[in-house]
Amino acid sequence: TRASELAAREQGVRQQELVEVPRARHTISLYANISSIRWDFGTSNVKGFLASAGGSGIKAFEMDPAQQSGFEMTNHLWELMGTS
Repeated sequence: TRASELAAREQGVRQQELVEVPRARHTISLYANISSIRWDFGTSNVKGFLASAGGSGIKAFEMDPAQQSGFEMTNHLWELMGTS
């Protein structure tokens, strides 16, 4: 029946969620630790700071997605990481 098909699909989605959510959290944590970027999620801008691996300083950044493309913002972050 339709109800049993939906219940089976729901169970499949829940099982997938149990695997995918922890995997995504781990991946995000890994990227954050490798890049040393700490995000500020309290704004609509792309904002945060980058801590240098050698402990030589912190570089703050804030970019307006309405003013810069995703490509430009990504390149700016790469540049900051390259100079830290």
